[in-house]
Amino acid sequence: MPYRPLKIKPEIGSFVACHVFGVVKHIGIWVDDAIVELQGSGLIRVVSPQRFLKDRTGDQIYVSCINGCAIKSESLAKFALEQVYQYRKYDLLKNNCYRFCYSCLTGHEEYIETFSEFNQIVSLFYQSDIEWIEAPFTTVVR
Repeated sequence: MPYRPLKIKPEIGSFVACHVFGVVKHIGIWVDDAIVELQGSGLIRVVSPQRFLKDRTGDQIYVSCINGCAIKSESLAKFALEQVYQYRKYDLLKNNCYRFCYSCLTGHEEYIETFSEFNQIVSLFYQSDIEWIEAPFTTVVR
């Protein structure tokens, strides 16, 4: 059985996630100790890990991994940073954080309604199962 770390530090170009109301997960892209996210207003912005968790129900960040190692992609991070300060017409089901993150990965727009669908489509892209491992920090700002 392969070793699975209990916690893992995100790498540049890792997807990161947190809980929202215990069910829905919000995701963004890790870039040099910060996160690029699509805010509910439609603004694409860079936030600290503390801000990423603020006003959400979770107090833990999770890192996208393959075989116990954080996904890393400098091209994904670069593309995400190029989108900062732009607006998208936000829609919870049709134009959400999952669609934004996937479009940064592939350059293609896909309707992705759920965290599960996001995992499936990213697993196909990487041709490997995606797992989510806790980051070694908990940042609670309430």
